[in-house]
Amino acid sequence: MLAGLISAMLAGTVVGLAGRLVPRWRSVPVWLPVAIGVVAALAGSLAVSAIGAEPPDAGFSVAMQVFFAAVGVVTMGAMAARRAAVHPSDPPGRA
Repeated sequence: MLAGLISAMLAGTVVGLAGRLVPRWRSVPVWLPVAIGVVAALAGSLAVSAIGAEPPDAGFSVAMQVFFAAVGVVTMGAMAARRAAVHPSDPPGRA
């Protein structure tokens, strides 16, 4: 259980920081994609435990955590890009 939480936090942080490398998402605060990645990775961990995956299947668990985190961060980035296109007069970093 504790290992799953730690791996979810690590996976979400890595995916969130990787999401910050996308140039169009620079107006998003640094903490937001990291937080979304961690929460989504935790949701992936809960989904794996809900379907009853065995503890030795840690690779599947981490893969699902990374997948959920990536979907969450990409969704956040798409929403940020859409907001920037709709409101071009807003200064960067303002949400």
